[in-house]
Amino acid sequence: MTLSMRMQYHWNPIAVKLSRQLKNLYSTILIFLIACILVTLTLDSLNRQKMFLDFNASSKIHSSRSNESHLRIDHQEKYCQNKRQNTKVEDILCMKPFQYLPNFKNPCWKDVNHAIKCLPYFMLIGMDKSGSSDLFDRLIKHPEIKGNTGSRGKETMWWSWKRYGLWLTRTIKRQNFNDYTSYFAVSAEQISNTTNDQGYHNLITGDGTPMDMWDFRGWPQIPQNMNKSEPEILTPHLIRHLYPEMKFIIILRNPIDRLYSDYFFLKLGRPTSAAFDVAVNSSLQILNECNRVNSLRKCLYDAKQHYKWDIKARIHLGFYYVYLLEWFKVFPRDQFIILRTEDYSTDVFHHMSELHKFLGAGDLSLKQMNDLGILSKEHVYETKAKQKVALMSNVTREKLLNLYTPFNNELAVLLNDSRFRW
Repeated sequence: MTLSMRMQYHWNPIAVKLSRQLKNLYSTILIFLIACILVTLTLDSLNRQKMFLDFNASSKIHSSRSNESHLRIDHQEKYCQNKRQNTKVEDILCMKPFQYLPNFKNPCWKDVNHAIKCLPYFMLIGMDKSGSSDLFDRLIKHPEIKGNTGSRGKETMWWSWKRYGLWLTRTIKRQNFNDYTSYFAVSAEQISNTTNDQGYHNLITGDGTPMDMWDFRGWPQIPQNMNKSEPEILTPHLIRHLYPEMKFIIILRNPIDRLYSDYFFLKLGRPTSAAFDVAVNSSLQILNECNRVNSLRKCLYDAKQHYKWDIKARIHLGFYYVYLLEWFKVFPRDQFIILRTEDYSTDVFHHMSELHKFLGAGDLSLKQMNDLGILSKEHVYETKAKQKVALMSNVTREKLLNLYTPFNNELAVLLNDSRFRW
């Protein structure tokens, strides 16, 4: 037997033994890693459930308080009988309601100089990156519906941002109520100069600011909220005081897909799915740290929290149920029409017909809508950057699913529509 054969003979059993030991070690390490992942996911899920349960408990308490406020909101003197500290924003609840002109469908009045001023007849209040710009663009192509002179002929940004001197991640000069009505000056002139065969001014105008549904971070500046840890009065109360018959349009998208589109549209970080994963993890950590010591409601409406999320991933926008509760506590359900992006994009004609009916605008045939460009196949303001990157990772999607699912379930119950479970 040669030397090499003798060495092979002696070393083979040792190699086999070492190989088995290595395999066992790899298996042990793999099992350990899987166990760690499962524990992390379980703890994450439990934390989400706790967040949801905590919000439900606090919202019931707030709901009873809000109902009391709802009853008191009609009594203007209740909020204005004492001199309040100046918060540098106009006290909307202490403004005398306008005497709207009876022969105008749109809420319009004459000011002291007898000039016609108007508020919007409807507001498209949400949601960002869910098709609101496309929807508003199609709405104002109806001959009886007019836009405004805000951004894209759609967004005044007044109720949520400009009134309080706020922008996305910075402050700006505050705008007053006259600034708000100026956005509808052109429409007011068109409304005033147009009548139907009966001499009735049947044109309407709208405000399409999607931040109005969810961005309440200016609440500490509202005089009635002074020295409160959480808001009593929010945007819905202020709008109701000025025009109780306001109609609201909301279009909602799967909050996970909305977030992905939002990240690339706002260019919050590097345009890759991996960078998005990192941003989501950071935003979840920000939310968890806040929610440990504060209610979810307080976290979602806090300006400092917004600034943190606005440079990561804006996960706070996806809590549709939380925001809708605020609006439903103030306005009746029949003053809202709520659509899903996924349905709207597949059947534009049906949804536009329903919206025209909701707004009391004249019916349009399929041919008329085509001729007016309402049914154009091109969707405005699509996020092109997102189309160039990979799909969201399954791990991140699962985390977001755990975050939003309890709230989507409650949203479906609130709207009596299982499609909003996504």
